[in-house]
Amino acid sequence: MKVAIELTDDGYGVTAEVDGQTFSEKWKLTPTGAIQLPGNTFEDSDLDDDVVEALESILDAVGNLAYWDAATRGDRE
Repeated sequence: MKVAIELTDDGYGVTAEVDGQTFSEKWKLTPTGAIQLPGNTFEDSDLDDDVVEALESILDAVGNLAYWDAATRGDRE
């Protein structure tokens, strides 16, 4: 398994490659939180529930980091 974390000025995402398949969840920051962008999501995959739960935990942590980063730049309150 390969996992890539992406933080950008306007959002964040996590991409996982498992057995040749790629699953990705990307989110765009908004003034009040974030919205999920369309894609091949973890929940829609055929991955084991434990793997999905672990990837979603990573995604939550990355989202918190992205929100904190935007706040330190003055983009969020």
